[in-house]
Amino acid sequence: MGDKREAEAPAAIFDRFTALAGDPLTPKGILKLTDTEMRGVGLSRQKTAYLRDLAEKTKAGLLEFERLPELPEAEVIAHLTQVKGVGVWTVSGTWHVSLTCHSHKQRIRSFTELCGYLRCRKTKRSSYR
Repeated sequence: MGDKREAEAPAAIFDRFTALAGDPLTPKGILKLTDTEMRGVGLSRQKTAYLRDLAEKTKAGLLEFERLPELPEAEVIAHLTQVKGVGVWTVSGTWHVSLTCHSHKQRIRSFTELCGYLRCRKTKRSSYR
């Protein structure tokens, strides 16, 4: 029962977050929120900082999700790991965890999917305890 609750908590936090920031998630929707609002839905300080950095870099044009399907995996990793909290494990995990049942180059297609994947990471790790 505890494992199930641990797995459900990130989903509930993500649902509250998208209700506040807007669905689908956009950089503008995230950047309009204060840290207090983001923490109020259950995000840690660290996740708040990661999501804010992701939104800022996307808004500034540093992340181009539409280009990802064209890039080799090494370039996708280099492109996405410029975001705080997105490491090689995060990006590589998206290629190995079936999110859409398509080829690996189609797994992360948008800002919203990467935000969702950041949320799913804890859920997937908790499932293997």
